[in-house]
Amino acid sequence: SLVGSEMCIRDRLKTFFDKWHDNDNAKSSFKEVLDNKTSKLKVLESYPDLYRYIRRPKIKETELAVSLKPKNLRYVKKQTEELCLMALKKDKSVFKYVKDPTDAICDFMGLERTHASL
Repeated sequence: SLVGSEMCIRDRLKTFFDKWHDNDNAKSSFKEVLDNKTSKLKVLESYPDLYRYIRRPKIKETELAVSLKPKNLRYVKKQTEELCLMALKKDKSVFKYVKDPTDAICDFMGLERTHASL
């Protein structure tokens, strides 16, 4: 059954996660899970901290990871204005991870954007 297989995945993830804390070599185990056919979205739902270990994350994975843990914004290579605003609405302290603050982001933060005068 689907519920049974989901529980199996959760149990496996918990085992890997427990190993991660106990043992540095467990990073390879996590890599297996993340490179495997296991849904990365399922992994991130339970453990958004693992976002930084996903190579070439998909947009949905990035959105999920940042929505659950805004500090993941620091690991996002291709930041969109929408993604940054979503993170900032949850935690304004992540502003320091915004690579290119747009007018909308500065407005949201209540900051004046300094424009270079010619």
